[in-house]
Amino acid sequence: MTCEIYVNGAALKQAQSANAIVDTMSAIIMKQFTHDLSDKELRQLITAHIEEDEFCRYVLQRDINKIALALRKAHKDDFFSVPEDNPLKGFLETAGKIASKDSDPEQASLLFGCKQLKLNYWKLSAEEWKWLKRIAEKSDLLKNPKPQRGRIKQ
Repeated sequence: MTCEIYVNGAALKQAQSANAIVDTMSAIIMKQFTHDLSDKELRQLITAHIEEDEFCRYVLQRDINKIALALRKAHKDDFFSVPEDNPLKGFLETAGKIASKDSDPEQASLLFGCKQLKLNYWKLSAEEWKWLKRIAEKSDLLKNPKPQRGRIKQ
């Protein structure tokens, strides 16, 4: 509907009519009260005038945004739609739960990896835990967990 009144010029005419009223009233006010008007009041009179085309594009954009949002909601569960969950949020929550001053860095790393894989660390048998540790030792991310910055090589 908004698009139609924009294309046929009806919205433009309405904006022009509103501007004519604002301009006429501004001229009357400025003519009668020029010496009593502050800069703030003059700026208000000037900003009351709207750019017709800009106003029409704003109204169109607002309608398009509503349509796009409705389409997004309608298709959020489609096969190709990206899930709305935030992986970083879960990552930070997991890191906060696992990491503490007293935690064993090796166990924290394994817990974190299990959490990311949606693997229940606590249900692993002793044998599975050993294998998980051996596999994790092959990871480049866990090769040297202690920072070497500032240390002198010998």
